[in-house]
Amino acid sequence: MISFNTCKNCKFWKTDDDEEIEGVHRCGAVMQLWNASEWDAEYEHRQIKEEFKSKKSFVQDGSDYRADLITTAKFGCNEFAEKPAI
Repeated sequence: MISFNTCKNCKFWKTDDDEEIEGVHRCGAVMQLWNASEWDAEYEHRQIKEEFKSKKSFVQDGSDYRADLITTAKFGCNEFAEKPAI
């Protein structure tokens, strides 16, 4: 059987979270942009912090309070990492 790089098989898919809607969970690979950025030296613009420059994606909401990428088991992306065998 072929295994596809979907959330169902990904170690970053947070299935232990409280499920508000059945079958959807938070992705732990994508972080909030505000937490991954900082003001430049002149405090004019925000920039990605050095330790997060290799990240491929971020999430952001209007208030910068909280943002999550919520997916179904069939979603797939470049951040996929196989779940460890149990």
